[in-house]
Amino acid sequence: MGETTGSQAEDATVEETFRGSLVQTDHLLTESRNVDVVIWKDDDGTIHADGGDEVIASDDDFSTVVQSAVATGVSKLAIDDGHYVATEQIELDSGTIVEGMGTQTTIEVAGNVAFSVSGERGYETRITADLEEGDDSVSVVDASQFDEGQLVLITSDRTTAYRNQPYGEIHQLSAVDGESDRLRVSEGGLLDFYRTSDDAVVHGLDAVSDVVVRDMEFIGSDQNAYRSGVTATYANRVFVENCKMHDLGYAGVAYISTVFSAVSNCEMYDIGYDGGGVGYGVSLVDAVRNIHVRNSVFHQLRNHGTTVGGNREDGLPRLITFQSNEYYRNDADVHVGGVVQFDGNRFVNANGSIISGAESTIVRDCEFRGLSSDAIKNRGDPEMLVVDGCHFRKIAGRGIDFYDNISTIDSLTISGCDFSNVDSNVFRFRIPDGHVVDNITITGNEMRSCGTNAVIIEELGASEITDLEFSNNRIDDVAGVALLASEVSGTVRVLGNAVSNTDGSYVVAVGGRRNLVSNNDFRTFTDRGLLVRGGGLVTGNTVVNGDNDAVLVYRTAGVVVAQNQFVNTSGADINEIDSTDCKFVGNDLASGLDSDGESNVVRENFGYQTAVSGTYTTSGDGTVRFEIPHELDGNAELAHVWAESADAAGAFYVSDKGADTVSVTYDSPPPRGSNNVTWGYEFKTYTD
Repeated sequence: MGETTGSQAEDATVEETFRGSLVQTDHLLTESRNVDVVIWKDDDGTIHADGGDEVIASDDDFSTVVQSAVATGVSKLAIDDGHYVATEQIELDSGTIVEGMGTQTTIEVAGNVAFSVSGERGYETRITADLEEGDDSVSVVDASQFDEGQLVLITSDRTTAYRNQPYGEIHQLSAVDGESDRLRVSEGGLLDFYRTSDDAVVHGLDAVSDVVVRDMEFIGSDQNAYRSGVTATYANRVFVENCKMHDLGYAGVAYISTVFSAVSNCEMYDIGYDGGGVGYGVSLVDAVRNIHVRNSVFHQLRNHGTTVGGNREDGLPRLITFQSNEYYRNDADVHVGGVVQFDGNRFVNANGSIISGAESTIVRDCEFRGLSSDAIKNRGDPEMLVVDGCHFRKIAGRGIDFYDNISTIDSLTISGCDFSNVDSNVFRFRIPDGHVVDNITITGNEMRSCGTNAVIIEELGASEITDLEFSNNRIDDVAGVALLASEVSGTVRVLGNAVSNTDGSYVVAVGGRRNLVSNNDFRTFTDRGLLVRGGGLVTGNTVVNGDNDAVLVYRTAGVVVAQNQFVNTSGADINEIDSTDCKFVGNDLASGLDSDGESNVVRENFGYQTAVSGTYTTSGDGTVRFEIPHELDGNAELAHVWAESADAAGAFYVSDKGADTVSVTYDSPPPRGSNNVTWGYEFKTYTD
């Protein structure tokens, strides 16, 4: 859900929107800065706003002067180098650029926030027909108060199961039909469904758009209040760039129900309210949409480097991207959301890294290093997780832990990742009673030096994982099991893996209704190799240097073990216990096969004789009973014997079929002689 993008590109350039007039000033900013107003401080500490040929405002209070300049409708405002104190929040209007001179321009936040971009809710009307995901036409009670191009917020009383966050989203109106009371939203349609029975409402927004704050440093006067650098509410296209923010109480940047905006190239640290559990670099709340946080650094924050969540008001965060950021001693937290992406981020020396309860979480090309807890873990009600191309190093907890409260997830993929020195599991997953997961794919990963079982996948009660693929992974030096999936009830495919040096009870354990274990290489394990607790096919595998049974088929039925190679295993190559209707065919055995089930088929295995044929010659000695020896690995269940010499041609029959010999008994003794009695024979351990 929520993967449809809108018609406005997040990275829409805003420079063409702002065309400031040239300021002629004797102060540090020159013609090349192309601004409308220059804010500067004289030697006496008075703040001035120079606007071309006139001074717009002068005052001892920075907030008053800047607000006066903004009120004139300027497009571009430059703040000279120096230290300024924002005693009150400065409200920025649409189409305003505020820029400093880098860290030479410092804004001390003495109020709640330095710069605020604040839109408002306006007229509202109820929908009159249910809406589905992807719909772009909305029927309402009265459309006359809305305008084409206006931003609207669609809300509902329906809430998420986790944290009771209401569903809602912001769109731009592409058309308004007052006669039929219909509104058309931006291309791509709705991201969710809305019902009249849930009191779905369309709110008009008086939004603030096209605002840029860049090139300055924000500091807090103290950390005993919820102070922030920049906040935006009901805004569109807000960009905070090249700023440093620290010693604040709440957040560096907070976007609330704001869309198509970004935070980029910023550094945020030492943020946190001493009286409460807050302190964020970037906070994204309620119906935020298409937000990019990129190329920024977060460290030494009281709570999270970035957080995504809700105030239980406007709606669900959607289409959030964190790209090329660095998190030091801080994590990224997602309480609720639609699609949230982490692309190319670095998490180092923290308690954890990503905690996500988004419907869809996509993590690509990220680095996790030196963590004291799990790198990626779940909260809330996720539906999809993708982890691709990531590097995990020196993790004191688990690599990926999706173990608790996973009642909604449909699909999970871990691919192309490199895990090294993970003290606990690389991946742990459990689905609760009564739920179904469509697909889990773990493919193309490297896993080395894991302190316990590498991958654990479990079902509880009547739950079901429909399809599990574990393929093309390279696993070495695991203190437990490489893959523990013996409780999975659906289809399990273990394909093309190379596993070595495992110390668990098994290398791989599968229990699906339909298992396919094929073309794997299992080497050097201290206990058993493969545990099979469900039907299926085990074929084309190589098992080398095991200290116990290579394949254990345990209390199941319908397993075919065929065309596998076993080398230097200490237990049985194939050990069947209490299983029926199985077939063990065409394997290259080293230490034998143990199968007592009468319904099982064992044949044509190299190193395990199930069929022999040839001739046997002995001497007539006046007796009627003779023993023909054989090398079958088991009793001869089928025995054909015929005379190959004249003295053997009397009337006889097969009188006994044993583990070492087959007996024939004549009606009368063959003639005495030396090597005169010869039989041909064909013996088998099976009858069909």
